[in-house]
Amino acid sequence: MRLGSSALGVVAVATLALGACSRSDAPSLPSNSALGRVARAVPAHRTGLAGQFQHVIVIVQENRTVDNLFNGFPGADTVTSGVRRGKTVQLEQIPLEPAVDPDHTHDGFVLDYDNGKLDDFDHEFGKNRTAYAYVQQSDVQNYWTLASRFTLADETFQMNMGPSFAAHVNLVAAQGGYPMAFAGNPTTGSKGPPGCLGSDTVAYLDMTLPYPQKTTATGPACMDMETIFDLLDQNGIGWRYYAPDYGAGLTLWSAPDYITHIADGPDHANLVSPETNVLSDIANGALQPVSYVIPEYCSSDHPHGKYSDELAGPHWVAAVTNAIGASSHYWSNTLILVTWDDWGGWYDHKAPSILNDDQLSFRVPLLVISAYPSAPGVPDHTTRNQASVITAIESNFGLGSLGQLDAQTDDLSNTFNFSQPAVPYGAPLPAATPAPDCKAERESADAG
Repeated sequence: MRLGSSALGVVAVATLALGACSRSDAPSLPSNSALGRVARAVPAHRTGLAGQFQHVIVIVQENRTVDNLFNGFPGADTVTSGVRRGKTVQLEQIPLEPAVDPDHTHDGFVLDYDNGKLDDFDHEFGKNRTAYAYVQQSDVQNYWTLASRFTLADETFQMNMGPSFAAHVNLVAAQGGYPMAFAGNPTTGSKGPPGCLGSDTVAYLDMTLPYPQKTTATGPACMDMETIFDLLDQNGIGWRYYAPDYGAGLTLWSAPDYITHIADGPDHANLVSPETNVLSDIANGALQPVSYVIPEYCSSDHPHGKYSDELAGPHWVAAVTNAIGASSHYWSNTLILVTWDDWGGWYDHKAPSILNDDQLSFRVPLLVISAYPSAPGVPDHTTRNQASVITAIESNFGLGSLGQLDAQTDDLSNTFNFSQPAVPYGAPLPAATPAPDCKAERESADAG
């Protein structure tokens, strides 16, 4: 059922007990709750982009902190040691694709954070495994090169205290639900239809309770909240969401499949698979004004072991940035934002501001790539939450605001200098599309 714009003004989270995703195990809500009150006022400093870009591309990678992925980048706020259960430990150098995948559940965040001491990131590991680690520069040289040419925003905090599913929802809605919020990953994985069209269930958090609380209920992996795509629709601005094929594997990374009116409405036509179609759309001059690009598992930077291309993540991101950078049609009018969905359980030394039982979490990297960097290679230390990727879209296209975490952060406008001539992208970076073995590995993965 397609909801009209008036219905979208209210964020109906667990109230899907009344809609297409009705489940008997949905968490009960207070009878008179005001769900997702949406503010429309837009502060002046969030209109700074004002049509500077004709296209915005958001590339979402997986599971990294600033200390883990950009450790030692010149000028970046990173450290070489951390505190583990009261003792100082040196961060270990690791390859981009270690076999270890640290705990990054909501309850894992509570342990990592440890009341602000940030000293229990190894709560699940024994002697020979650690989350106190950083990736060797040679494995992520593409990312370092992009940060050197453009801007690394190194004080960007993840919106939610949990794993990938809720993180991807936050990246299109600037929230994960209220008063109940998604807390974990869907339980049924690749079996049956995805999201709102299937029977996936997920853990919820009660946002009316003070931090820290454990997950309190299990309900349908399906909501109906307003997203950035609804603001685009209301303003007649086109968009596409490129992701691996729907209905199998990592649909939990495909947030629109879990938003009722998108999953079961005409906007579902804007979900494009496979994600490599973004390259042909660039080549054919067919990009929509806003594009989200979700990777295959092996090209996501998610820790999972070795593939035929051990640097598939940096190579995939470069495939997209190279294509835009080489395009006389797109380079001067396109903003590319590369972010990592959640902290992945890796150590980071900066404590987030605790707003409630789900917001905020540890720092994730954010690369701001365009022809107008204000200070190329100089990290931007502005404290912001990850909803800045949404606020930038709102500001650039004059959309107003979702009134969620996007209204509590900036639009990245301080990272640009539009008074200068467009700077070139530079030499193309080593690039590749996902290897043939990627899909098979992805469909057997439990990725979060």
